[in-house]
Amino acid sequence: MTKLRATIAASLRASARHDSAGQVAPAAVLWADPDRLWEHVVPQLQEAAPICRLGSWQPAMLQGPGIWIRSLLAGSVDVPEQFASPDGKTPWIVYLPGWSRNDVRGVESAPVELQPLAELQHRAQWWQQQNGQPWTPLSFLGSPSGAGLSMAKDAATTTALNDGLGEMLNQNTEDLMALGRLDAGRIQQLIMPDDVSGILQWMDNPELAKESMTPARWKAFCGLASSQYSVDPRKDSVLNAAALFGARGGNWGNVWARFVDNPGKYKGIPDLLNQAKPETDALFEIGGHSDSWPSNNTEAENSLRKSLTDLSSRTAKECAAQIMTLEAEHGPRRAWVWAALKMSPIVEALEYLANIVQHLAEPSASGTVGDQANWYFKSGWGIDDSAVRSLAATSKAADRDAVAAALGTIYEPWLDETATAFQSAATTSGYKGQTGLDVEDGTCVLFVDGLRMDVGQRLHAVLADKNTATIDYRLAGFPTVTPTGKPAVAPFTVALGSGPGFAAGNEQGAGLEGVTFQKALVSSGIQKLSNEALGNPEGRGWTEIGDLDSSGHAHGHKLVDRIDGEVRLVADRVAALLETGWQRVVVVTDHGWLLAPRTLRKATPIPMHVTEGEKCRKERVARLSDSATAIGYPTVPWTWDPSVSMTSAPGASSFEAGVAYTHGGLSLQECVIPVISVQSSAPSPFEAKIEELKWTGMRCRVDILHPADGLTVEIRVSSGDARSCIAGPKPVKEGEAKVLVTDDSLLHRPAYVVLLDASGNIVSQLKTAVGGTE
Repeated sequence: MTKLRATIAASLRASARHDSAGQVAPAAVLWADPDRLWEHVVPQLQEAAPICRLGSWQPAMLQGPGIWIRSLLAGSVDVPEQFASPDGKTPWIVYLPGWSRNDVRGVESAPVELQPLAELQHRAQWWQQQNGQPWTPLSFLGSPSGAGLSMAKDAATTTALNDGLGEMLNQNTEDLMALGRLDAGRIQQLIMPDDVSGILQWMDNPELAKESMTPARWKAFCGLASSQYSVDPRKDSVLNAAALFGARGGNWGNVWARFVDNPGKYKGIPDLLNQAKPETDALFEIGGHSDSWPSNNTEAENSLRKSLTDLSSRTAKECAAQIMTLEAEHGPRRAWVWAALKMSPIVEALEYLANIVQHLAEPSASGTVGDQANWYFKSGWGIDDSAVRSLAATSKAADRDAVAAALGTIYEPWLDETATAFQSAATTSGYKGQTGLDVEDGTCVLFVDGLRMDVGQRLHAVLADKNTATIDYRLAGFPTVTPTGKPAVAPFTVALGSGPGFAAGNEQGAGLEGVTFQKALVSSGIQKLSNEALGNPEGRGWTEIGDLDSSGHAHGHKLVDRIDGEVRLVADRVAALLETGWQRVVVVTDHGWLLAPRTLRKATPIPMHVTEGEKCRKERVARLSDSATAIGYPTVPWTWDPSVSMTSAPGASSFEAGVAYTHGGLSLQECVIPVISVQSSAPSPFEAKIEELKWTGMRCRVDILHPADGLTVEIRVSSGDARSCIAGPKPVKEGEAKVLVTDDSLLHRPAYVVLLDASGNIVSQLKTAVGGTE
C-alpha cells in the first residue's frame, strides 16, 4: 500500500526526469503554489522528498530567502537529519508559496524575493500540470497524471479537501481508489472516521472536544455533524444536539447505541439530556422515547420509593401481590441505560423482592432437622441471598428504608415461620451439632467468622471459577456463638468438654479461646498461621480471616455493603495459600446469623434466676441453671455438655428490643453452615517428583514428573543441608533441569539430587553419585 503523501512525493521526484543522453540534469525542481494550498502539508512531504522552502529565515524548517536557497543548491548548507536530501536522480525541490511561474519570468521585473532564483528557471524543471497550470490538491488527486482518483469538482469538495489535506496524506492511495467517487462527505468521513464518538465527546464536553482535534479534523467534524446530524457545532449549542439525540431519529440512533455501550464514559450527558428534554407535546412530535430522558427514570424511582414505603402497613399477602404488580410496571427500566449508571437502585432492589415473592410461593421446609437443613442448603438460602441483595442495591437512606419496609413485610414473617418449624423439629427429634474436622497433610483450614450459607454460596461461586471447589453443609455447634461453634470446626485431637459460659473447655475446664485455642492447635500438630503467613504446605494448617460477624454487630444493615468485599478478601487468601503449595483449603465457619430488614420482634426476657448469670445470656440464647424447670422456650442440650440446657429465643425473635443483626439461637440461618473445599487446578509442587537421572560426564539431566511452577534442582552432599550444595540451583523448564558439577575432584562421590519448591522446601530427592556411578 502506498500512502498518498508518498504518491505526491513520487510525482515531485518524477519532475526531475530527463534524457541523460541529450539533456543536462536539472539543477532543481520548482514548485509554484500561488494560493498557498499546499503550504500546511509541506512539512509532511519533506520527510519523503528533498524539499526546501522560500521564505523567512528558518533553517530548522529548511526554509530561507533566495540567496540561502542558492547556497543550499550549491551544497554549502548542512541539512538536518530529519529531512530527505537530494540523490543522484532527484535535485532539491524548491517550494514557492504565494508565487506563480509568471512571477519568476523576468530577472529584473521579478519581485525582490524571487530575483536570486530567477536565473534558476532556465536550469530547472517545474512541477505543474500538462497545461502549465500549478497543481492544486484537487487537480492532482483527480488527474490521471497525478493520483488518478475519482474526485467531485464542486466547491464543497474543494473546501473539504483543502481543509483536510494533512489528514488525507495518511490515507492509502489504493484504498482511496477503491472507494470510488470522493466528495465532501466522503472526505470528511475519512478525516473523522468515528463521527459518532466525536458527537458524543462534543456533547459531553464541547471545549475539550474541540481542543482534542486538529483544525482539519474539527472542520471535518463540523461538516459531518451538519450534513449527517443536522447540527453545526460552530453555530449550534449542545442543547440542540441533545434534543435530537434523545429523539434518536436517523443517524442519531447510532449515536444512542454507542452511548448505551459505554455510558460511564460520558458523564455530562445525563444532565444535558435533562436540560434539553422537550415539553410533553414537543416530545410526542419528535418521536417518543421515554427512556431517553433521565428525569423520567428519576420520577419513576420516586414513585416506586413511595409505593414500597406504603407496603409497610399491608399484610404479607397484599405486599407480595403489590410487589409483583410493581415489578411488571417498573421492571423494564432495568434495561434502560440509567440502570447501568446506577441511577435506578430501587428498581434493582425490586428484582430481588420479586424473587423472594416467587420463592415464598413454593413449599418451605418441613420434617426433621435434617430434612429442613437439606432444603435450606439446596434452595432455601436463596431467599436470604435475595433479601441481602435487595438491601445492598440501595445506598441512600431513603431508598434503603423503602426497600426495608417492603422486605420486612414479606421476609420477616417467613424468618419467623421457618425458625419456629426448625425449633419444633430440634426440640422434638433432637439437635446434634457436629464437632471435629478430619484433614490430611497438605490441607489448610481457613476459618471465617459468621460465614452464613448465602455468603458461603457467593464465595463458592467465586472460588469455583478458577479452582475445583465443592460446597457442603454441617450443623453448627449449639448455641450458635463463636465460643461454642469455633472449636466445633477445628481439627483438634484433644478432648473437649464444657467450659465457662458458652465456651468449649479443655481437659482442665479452661475456655477454649484465645491463647488456649492456639495451644490446642499446636498440641494437635496444626500450624497456626497468623495474618498473611503461608506456613509449610507439607503439614496441616489453621488460619483466620474476615470481618463479617463483627461488621454485623457494629454496623447492622451496613453489613450488606461489605459482603462482596469480604468474599473477595477470603478468595484472595485461598488463592495465596494454594499458590504457596497447599494441596487443599477447607473454608469453615462457626455460625450464621439473622438480619432483619427492620428489627427482630422482642420476646419476653428470660428471668435472671433461671440462667447462670448475665454472662450466660445473649440476644438469642441463654444458658439455663441446673435448677431451671421448663420455661416454655425452645431448649436443647449444649453441644459440649449435654447435661447443660441452652434455650433459644422463639422463632426469629430477640430477648432484647431494637436488634437487627444477631445470632446464637435455633434457625436455619444460624445453624446450617457451609463447608467449602478448594483444590487447586494447577499441579501442586508436592505432586512433582524426580522421575529419572541421566549423567553425561559431570552434567546431570534431571527429568521431573508432574512439574509445577517455581521448581528448582540442586545437587547436595547432604540432602537436608543447603550449605552442602555442589551444583545448582537450576530451574525446571519443560519438565527437566540440567545441572553441572564443576569440581572434578567430586567425581564418583555420593550425592543427592533434590527437587525444591519456590520456598526452598524439598519436594523430592534421589540418591546418586557424581558422574553416575552408584
